[in-house]
Amino acid sequence: MNNAVFGGVWANKKKPKREHMGEMIRLIQQQLKKLELGMVFTVKQLGDQLTFIPVYLLAAACDKPAISLVQNTPEPNAGYGCSRCEMEGVTVYTGKTFIRVFPLFPGQSLLDTRRSNESYDKAMDLWDTQTSVLSKVKLKKFISQTRGYLGQCHLRNLKYFDVGRFTVLFSQS
Repeated sequence: MNNAVFGGVWANKKKPKREHMGEMIRLIQQQLKKLELGMVFTVKQLGDQLTFIPVYLLAAACDKPAISLVQNTPEPNAGYGCSRCEMEGVTVYTGKTFIRVFPLFPGQSLLDTRRSNESYDKAMDLWDTQTSVLSKVKLKKFISQTRGYLGQCHLRNLKYFDVGRFTVLFSQS
């Protein structure tokens, strides 16, 4: 793989808890911020010339559970669990089990509902002003107001990082 950086791999039987993942991503984000400032690299294609190059995170390959941990959003099968949109979704019965789907309704556009830095920033403004004392009943309504954002996404302050479009779904199947 050319031009790929492996920031973190969780090798365990269980997925990491949000707190563990948040700390891991925060540490990765600190290193990425340093790379954005630029570093001097030896470039073989330029005859081993020393060249100052800034490095930016453009995308991340994650499986669905990891995307929700990186974005700090609900699990993929929960309300507001879609990594691309801010719809609550609906639960449907497939004949064998129940699944969460995020359908577009007539007149609705994915562009109107997609996750973005702007909507994330608005949600964080709500978190900053209203999370001091929330009961469980109020928390559910509050999660609806924030469109599922459960708190800070540590990668948000990277220069080219977009909360809704950064991820590339990685599947092991």
